[in-house]
Order: sequence, then C-alpha cells, then structure tokens
Amino acid sequence: MFKLLVNNKISYVKHPVKKDGVMQDVSWEKAKLKIKNNPNNSEIAMVDKEGNLIEVKVDKVQDIKKEAKKFKNESKVSLELEHSNEQGTTVVTYLYAPKATLSAIYNFINKGFEKKVDSTIDLNETEKEIIMALYSGVSPFDIPEFIGAEVEEVEEVYKKLIEVDALKEIRKRREVELTTRGRNLASKTMGK
Repeated sequence: MFKLLVNNKISYVKHPVKKDGVMQDVSWEKAKLKIKNNPNNSEIAMVDKEGNLIEVKVDKVQDIKKEAKKFKNESKVSLELEHSNEQGTTVVTYLYAPKATLSAIYNFINKGFEKKVDSTIDLNETEKEIIMALYSGVSPFDIPEFIGAEVEEVEEVYKKLIEVDALKEIRKRREVELTTRGRNLASKTMGK
C-alpha cells in the first residue's frame, strides 16, 4: 500500500534550498518519486525532468518538518528535509506532493527517525564542547588541544557518545613511541 502511494508519483522538489547553511538560488522542479526500502539502505529517490537524481537516505536525515512553503504563489504544506548528501555536506530539500503521498513519505522517514536522532541526551559541558567542535569541523585528533582537555578524558567522552549513537567510530588511533631499536634505526637513517 505504501509503495502505491509513493512510487512513480509526480512531486515537486526544491533542492538544495540550503547547502551548509547557505541559501541557494533554486526553483521548484517536477520530479518522479521512488522509495527504496532495504534494511540497510532506505531512501527516497527523485528524478527531475532533466534526469538528475536527488537521493535522500533515511539514515542521513537530521531533521524533518511539515511546513507551509510558497509554491506557485500559494502556500502549500510541504516537507522540509535536512540531510547530508554523499559528500557529507548538510543540505535542505523541500518536497511537495499530494497530501496522501506527502504523509506516506513523512511516515516512512519518521518511522525510525525519532529514536535515531533524539537529541534529548543530557551532556555535560565537556561533552557539549566536543560535539560542537566536531560539528564545526575540528579533527577528532585535535579535540584535546582545542578544548584544553586530556586525551584520556576526550577518549572517554568519545566512548560514551559512540554508545548513545551520537558518534560512529571510523578507526582507532594508535599512540606510539620509539623503542631502543627504533631510535637506533632513526640514528642510522639520519647518519646516511
């Protein structure tokens, strides 16, 4: 039933309305909708009249709202989707479709969304500083120096934030120091 309400339906999309917080000069484009509902990869795909593909991966949606938007000089209830694209850039997309289609899409995205992006976790000041620094683009390896904290303290915060699904681990960093053999190798290398 759900796919009948959405797949191959004509909608209108305005994308990207914002890119990394900067308003873009785009207009509404007619597009055909398609839902992909796989356990590890649910997404809404829209193809505009030029054949451009706009994908909104459900697990990359940061916020979803139903709001009135100006469409053909009228105020129409539309979806506002804040999500990250394939390059990791935060973008905002507006989507307008018939009421039943719009509700089906909203429910599809919202199904696991609230639990996944619930931002009501209590954070202490250090945790807030770390989250904001990461959001601002500070390298995870530079955080201790950036906020004036010990590496061990930052690592503990990372561990907590991973456990509550606020961060995902990309790789583990190794802290190393030269052994006697390593110092000898370095001395030999410099002596050549």
